[in-house]
Amino acid sequence: MRKTVFAVLFLAATLTCGYFLTRNVVGQATRVLARNQIDFLAFYCAGKVSAVRADPYLAEPLRSCEEAAMSSLGHTYRMAPYLVVPAPLPPYALAPVSLFGFMGYRVAATAWFVLLVAACALSIVLLRRLTGLSVLALFFPVLLADGLASIIIGQIVPIVFCFVCASALALREDKPFEAAGYGVATLLEAHIGLALCLGLFVLEPRSRRGLLIFGGLLAALSLAYGGLEQNVEYIARVVPAQARAEGLSFSGQYSLSALLADRAYVVLVPPAFVILGGAYAHIHQMALALPLAFMLVARRSAWRPLALAALLLLAVPWQSFAEMPFFYMRLPPLPHVDVRPAMSRIADGGRLAEDEWGLWQSLPIRDRRTPLQRFETKLPTWLGLIALTVATFGLASGGAQNESQNESSEGRSRASFRSITRA
Repeated sequence: MRKTVFAVLFLAATLTCGYFLTRNVVGQATRVLARNQIDFLAFYCAGKVSAVRADPYLAEPLRSCEEAAMSSLGHTYRMAPYLVVPAPLPPYALAPVSLFGFMGYRVAATAWFVLLVAACALSIVLLRRLTGLSVLALFFPVLLADGLASIIIGQIVPIVFCFVCASALALREDKPFEAAGYGVATLLEAHIGLALCLGLFVLEPRSRRGLLIFGGLLAALSLAYGGLEQNVEYIARVVPAQARAEGLSFSGQYSLSALLADRAYVVLVPPAFVILGGAYAHIHQMALALPLAFMLVARRSAWRPLALAALLLLAVPWQSFAEMPFFYMRLPPLPHVDVRPAMSRIADGGRLAEDEWGLWQSLPIRDRRTPLQRFETKLPTWLGLIALTVATFGLASGGAQNESQNESSEGRSRASFRSITRA
């Protein structure tokens, strides 16, 4: 009897300790996760603001929501004085994001994290079917370029990446209507989705009906949710303001678009090329070039080594690594600068959030790296994009082959690559 009582008490004590330990560990982990997801913070608050029919593109009440959400994580979590992070998403993209506003910020950030991880995992499955490459060959590039660069800050790119892969696979499987649906979904990142949808419309006539139908539904959702005024504001004011805020001054920008006709390549090429020389491109959007790189690596051609080099360069989010504390904190500290006077002078709730964000990005305290160090950080990624562009055009200009030759060569290439990755 005593042994039974002792066992019950021991089990109860173990479960109690385990519960509190798990709650504390998980609680702290979700707080850190929510604190770092600065982009999702902006999406979350823009969704909450738009849900109550306020303007999500103005500095207020967006700033107040972001401050409150960050403060909800605990007394040690605070936004920088007067800082507001803009959410330059169109009204149709804010509509689904606003559903997260019914949750507390920490719960919402955790749910968003799970959604992004699931999108990355599904992307690997789709790429496996699209290219025939092994899961191992796909896993690490997607994990680094699509996962690490985006999930830490709560970016929307992994979801768009997944839709790009789905659209390409649908086109490969001769399902143009489904390809159009997934293609329209990539308009969550408008500057990426426009290039993809234009490629489909011009080069795959059978997709046009789907593009018009799904595009019309998206336009109707945007008007129903944001109204005409907010949609006009987004196109006429927010997009130019975001380009001004980050297009020239932001140290994280990479920013030519081209089209190529060849079934799945109709979908894969525009997102990859629009980030080379375009007006707006961050490190996390470089992942959108990976599907094209995977496709080229899976083909047996004279351009395959160059495509493989491009894949290796693009798979590593060099800038994300450079900004991690282990590397970044080793740089010489900058002189202390009180940013509050400069920020307070434009802290007008009636301004666009992008205008105030642009000032924040231009302040000298934003980045410890020298211009040369910033260039060196971006150089591998730029070289990867250039190599991918050369390989794509080289393959396209190498002369047409009949379909059976393509199929047999791709099959041998995939088997060879699988044997390499297993070794």
